[in-house]
Amino acid sequence: MIGVRYSGDPALGAEVSGTRADLTALRDAVMRFCKLKRPILEVAVDPTPSADRVAGLRFVRTESKVRVELEGGRMLISGRRDHLEALARSLPCDAETAPAQVRFDAVVRTDRVQPDSVPLIFLVHEDES
Repeated sequence: MIGVRYSGDPALGAEVSGTRADLTALRDAVMRFCKLKRPILEVAVDPTPSADRVAGLRFVRTESKVRVELEGGRMLISGRRDHLEALARSLPCDAETAPAQVRFDAVVRTDRVQPDSVPLIFLVHEDES
């Protein structure tokens, strides 16, 4: 299951983590969402209580670059369809070619991310089975 963590410090960024299978499912859901007309995608996240755990993940299509922000205990990722597709394609899903950690922020992706966006790190963790 996808885990979302945020320390509250924008300089440290936020983390979205899961197994490669979890991140593949997230990538596929975001890609499907980008092809549909509905403007919002809610993603189920790990509900285990923790001081830095975020309770929800929502994607919203807008007409601007990607912005990651925390709103009411939920991570909100908004942006143009093509930028959200680029975010989805950057998820570390392929065990053969992708690194275990990928940054998606205004430093690395100046052409796709709002400068005031919370830095986002996608992290693969091992299967727990």
